[in-house]
Amino acid sequence: LGYARNNLPSVAPQNTTTPQQIGFSRSDFVADPRFIGPPAIRLFDRGLILGNSIQGPQARIWENFQIQDSISWVHGDHRYKFGFDGTKYKGQSAFLFINNTQLTFSRTIGGNTTNDDFADFLLGNPTFYQFGNTADRDFRQNAAAAFAQDSWRVRENLTLSLGLRYEYTSPLTDKYNRFVFYRPGATSQLLTSGQLRNVDGRVIGITPGGRAPVGLVFVGDPDPATGGTVPDGGTTKDLNNFAPRLGIAWSPKFSGGWGGKLFGTNQTVIRAGAGMYYGAVIGDNVLQQNGAPGFGTIVTQIVGNGAGTLADPFAPDPFPNYNGNGGVLQNPLTAARTLAAPLAAFPSFIPDPNLRTPFVTQYNLTVERSFQNNYVLSLSYVGNRGKKLYATREVNPGLGTFFPFPAGRTAPGGVVSNANVNSRRLNDDVRASIPMLISDARSWYDAFEAQVQKRYSKGLLFQVAYTFSKSLNEGDTQRSVLDVVDRRFSKGYSLDDSPHRLVASWIYDVPFGSKFSGWRQRLLGGYSFGGIATFQSGTPFTVGNSAGTVGTEGLSSFADLGAAFRQIEARSNERRAFNVDAFSPITLPTNLAGVFRRGTSGRNQFRAANGINNFDLIVSKRTRLWSEASNLELRFEAFNAFNHTQFTTLDLNINNIVRDASGNIDPVRSTFGKFNGAAESRVIQLAARFSF
Repeated sequence: LGYARNNLPSVAPQNTTTPQQIGFSRSDFVADPRFIGPPAIRLFDRGLILGNSIQGPQARIWENFQIQDSISWVHGDHRYKFGFDGTKYKGQSAFLFINNTQLTFSRTIGGNTTNDDFADFLLGNPTFYQFGNTADRDFRQNAAAAFAQDSWRVRENLTLSLGLRYEYTSPLTDKYNRFVFYRPGATSQLLTSGQLRNVDGRVIGITPGGRAPVGLVFVGDPDPATGGTVPDGGTTKDLNNFAPRLGIAWSPKFSGGWGGKLFGTNQTVIRAGAGMYYGAVIGDNVLQQNGAPGFGTIVTQIVGNGAGTLADPFAPDPFPNYNGNGGVLQNPLTAARTLAAPLAAFPSFIPDPNLRTPFVTQYNLTVERSFQNNYVLSLSYVGNRGKKLYATREVNPGLGTFFPFPAGRTAPGGVVSNANVNSRRLNDDVRASIPMLISDARSWYDAFEAQVQKRYSKGLLFQVAYTFSKSLNEGDTQRSVLDVVDRRFSKGYSLDDSPHRLVASWIYDVPFGSKFSGWRQRLLGGYSFGGIATFQSGTPFTVGNSAGTVGTEGLSSFADLGAAFRQIEARSNERRAFNVDAFSPITLPTNLAGVFRRGTSGRNQFRAANGINNFDLIVSKRTRLWSEASNLELRFEAFNAFNHTQFTTLDLNINNIVRDASGNIDPVRSTFGKFNGAAESRVIQLAARFSF
């Protein structure tokens, strides 16, 4: 039985002075009174900010309840094992932004100004307001798993391992169903009938004179995707997660002939195995629900309202002659929650109603052969295939480029541009991108592995391992976007693909001191020398398309190719990884109609020279003291002993290309294509250990 609790308050205000304590006549503009503090006051033109940060607070409390057990039973040639695991997860999250309000004074932002931000401040005449809102969530999730396996010794030289695991992870839900989901063509009956309420009891309804946005649905609404009502968490339960396992270990026996020469007598073991392994639901998709319309949009922004004062934002406008409206600003935190079409914002992750659990099928074949008494050679093939992996797919693209306008609908003003993409969405009721979290991506991995190992003898042991591999996928994270037009553009090398990796490790006990005895042996004996040497290929990279969406999200589009790509020795060329002119930004006209296109480079097409070339070394001296059991060991260790720079991250923002007055690329001032991170440099440490 297990229980774990993690209370993690973060970005909480350091100044808890209430607004009334510093002269404000009210404080009902604070979204969550638990984190009350002075508002952030900004003199925009002078760049001066007073008060707390507008970030946070972000308070989280996570709890896990777990029950787990297993039992083993040996019967004859069988070794059985059975087990189960049950977990209940609870997570309370307060994700606030601008909790205590931000009041801005500026002659350039908003209205009702004297044309001097400091004068406006002295008058108490804000020109721009931002009011925060709570985005509390109380997550729930359950998981259960059970397994049974049998290790069966069929014969002395043959063992079979058979197993089956079943696991279920429920959709991640909110205790109060403060989620919104997307179903093309559907309209929320809960919203239109006034049955939808927030936790505080306030009705979430339709703006007077408006209508419900098409596609927006809530838990309990009729669901055309599932045939019932929208379920908790927005997705159906995935109950088909069976994971079989199979393993074989066989030691062939030959009395002579070619078989005896090749396999020896009890000197070879052939192992093979295969199994399925399931992942788990990723919580990132519900984190994005903090901005769910109706349940607490993170920021309510009022610009140029011209009402209120510094002491009371909701008082009548005291300066109507400064481009004011002479009215009274309504408190957005206490106002009715209403929605209407078109919506200008939408959560950035919406789960697919039929989201499945990702899984990987893994398999391997290994031949191990011992020789010369102390040596073992191992040759292996290892592979896996990932299916139903998480990725996103755009379900509300902009029309007019890769997606034609339907009959009777045209681009605003006849112009198709990145600037008006939200006005030409497929669903005009939601004028925002809607990336849907799906379980449809795939991955491929194949590797040949070779290893030679020497057991400890004559003071020496070592191991040398080499891996030659290839790793492909259609997305490196759950935020990767699958191309909605042609899936082939999504496939490429994985970010962690390294075709070659060689690792050698060794320890050698220097035998010189064994020739002596007494104090000479203690002085000259007991020395050891060891180390780990690692060599690895660099990793692939992608240069993005600086021209934005090329008319729509959901497409794989990268920068144009320029001159022939060539790697550059970064250590002697100001961290430059490749020639800057290998890529160029896409240039597109203002009106994309008929001329939109993808960039000519591909995903992870080229490889950076950020491989590993590292030596960790150790020299130790062990001295016996007054008995066999008492020893003093002195250790000298050097990590990255030769201080070889191991580059890591790379600046791939093509907008960081700087040109001189003649329009030529300045390779020195341009940070594009330069490494901007490296692993740790040489570290030396000394240690002493006394054992008795």
